[in-house]
Amino acid sequence: MLQLGRILCARGFSITILHTNFNAPDPSSHPHFTFRSIGDSFDRSEAPPSDIPGLLLLLNTRCASPFEERLQEMMSSPGGDSVPVACLISDSLFSFACDVAERLKVHALVLPVGSTTSLYVYTILPILN
Repeated sequence: MLQLGRILCARGFSITILHTNFNAPDPSSHPHFTFRSIGDSFDRSEAPPSDIPGLLLLLNTRCASPFEERLQEMMSSPGGDSVPVACLISDSLFSFACDVAERLKVHALVLPVGSTTSLYVYTILPILN
């Protein structure tokens, strides 16, 4: 996603990253991006990093509301300095993002950002079923 952000930024787009505190990116590594944290309201004891399905379920459950609130703040901040959102680009693992975009009438693009192997597995699963 960050590589895509760099490509879009090089083409003139302004990039804002909405992220959790759980695995926050380093803003100094991407000085041309704006970073805004959303409250993820959980700690590592609730879903240890080894429990990937539990962690994703927790993120999708607990991050939808704070994500929507932060996006609304960006789009309608007081004083007229709202940020136009051309498109919301989300990882396919965060299913809540598309629902939020639909409610806020924001164009959305959902990308599976897993490895090439994962993409291959996704294409093979229907055949295996």
